[in-house]
Amino acid sequence: MQIGLEELEKSKEKEMYANLGKNVFIKAEIKDKNLLVDIGNKTFVKKSISETLKIIEEQHLKLSEAKNAVISQLQELQHQTEEIIAEAESKGE
Repeated sequence: MQIGLEELEKSKEKEMYANLGKNVFIKAEIKDKNLLVDIGNKTFVKKSISETLKIIEEQHLKLSEAKNAVISQLQELQHQTEEIIAEAESKGE
């Protein structure tokens, strides 16, 4: 998406094919390059392409941080599980 937005920003074209979903496209006229962006909770605001790129970058960073937190928690749970299994095995002998 980021590459597509950067290309749109540079482009002088006045028409494009817009995706309607499920790989269905319609030819559309570009009247201006302001975008309608969902910023969460079904709230849409007009943003420039550069502002939209910044939002995408911030969202990507938040997702990366969340992913790392989940991975860390899973590693901790795995470590705890291994300790419980080792303790159970040692009591069973």
